Amino acid sequence: MKKAHRRKVNLPVVAVVTLLCAAGLTLFFLFWEPDETPVVPPPPIEKDDFDAKAYYNALADDFLRSLPDDKVPMVRLIDDTNHYIFYYEKSSTPSCYVYDLERHTTSVLFGGENGFYIDTKLLIVGAIEDWKLAGRLLVFVARNRAPERRYPTATVTFYADIYTRQLTLVDYGANAYFPDDSHVVIYKAKFLYSGMFAPDDFYAKTPVSYRLF
Repeated sequence: MKKAHRRKVNLPVVAVVTLLCAAGLTLFFLFWEPDETPVVPPPPIEKDDFDAKAYYNALADDFLRSLPDDKVPMVRLIDDTNHYIFYYEKSSTPSCYVYDLERHTTSVLFGGENGFYIDTKLLIVGAIEDWKLAGRLLVFVARNRAPERRYPTATVTFYADIYTRQLTLVDYGANAYFPDDSHVVIYKAKFLYSGMFAPDDFYAKTPVSYRLF
């Protein structure tokens, strides 16, 4: 039977290796400093502009479907900061309204039986005969219901800035029309003489073109 040989452990070598490992760990923990750089969270995901506009356009579609037949939609103002619909009513004493799609509220731009002021001028308008969006200006041609009206002032033309809501008077005339997208023509009437065999007076009419923007 062969005798088993036992390997001898080199104690000095083991001791040296153990001391070196201990020294390395001690130096690591003495000089190690935690990384104090703050963790910056990623920026929040903002709502996409297209999604916001699509949302308000969907609300606008629902609102317009709910309008009765005597209301006429004119302008859908939807961008990054504005979410409005402008419309007016078919009436001999019409009003124009602005519906806020964000707050679900309605405000009056102008109108009423007793009229409204543009600067210091009181306008009492009848049925709206025509309108046009010229740039940022919503232009109206309406019958004049003022007590002192005559044929030369039978029609009044005015506009509202859709961003500021400010109203501006253009002019009075016998009638008016839009020849293109940036002008309105107002016929200025001058009395000539009374009709001898007719109830109507005679006037000379001159077209005057006003550039809107």
